[in-house]
Amino acid sequence: MTGRPLESRSTAMRAIMMIVLLSVLMLIVTFAMQTHLNSYLLDYNDVIATYPSLLSTLPSPLSNLTAISTGACCGIGHRMARNIPTMVYAMSNNRLVYVDWTDIEWNTLFNDTTQIKQGPEQKEHYGNDKPGEWKSLVKTGPR
Repeated sequence: MTGRPLESRSTAMRAIMMIVLLSVLMLIVTFAMQTHLNSYLLDYNDVIATYPSLLSTLPSPLSNLTAISTGACCGIGHRMARNIPTMVYAMSNNRLVYVDWTDIEWNTLFNDTTQIKQGPEQKEHYGNDKPGEWKSLVKTGPR
């Protein structure tokens, strides 16, 4: 008998079947993730359609005030822990925030809003930091 021994053919067939099964599994996981993402986006849009005031409760930036920007390093949790105080500071003072992340754009992960947008680094820039004593800089009460 010529060709590969039976044992060798059996191993090759197992390897091919494993690759086919992994490919099918990856397709199933991809479909499930896309379905979940679409479901999330529909839920978000439904909430905004039902409660449009959620977006209008934050003060709009005043055009005569300079914008500030924030940068980032590390993962999403670390950067948000550093960027959120800057965003709170800016919004409480009616200033626009530009997010200048170099690895991924803000508007890829989040929606641009009137208050926070993907944009260039500004003169007042908080890279991986926040304004010093930012809590005391936050204006409270009626605007």
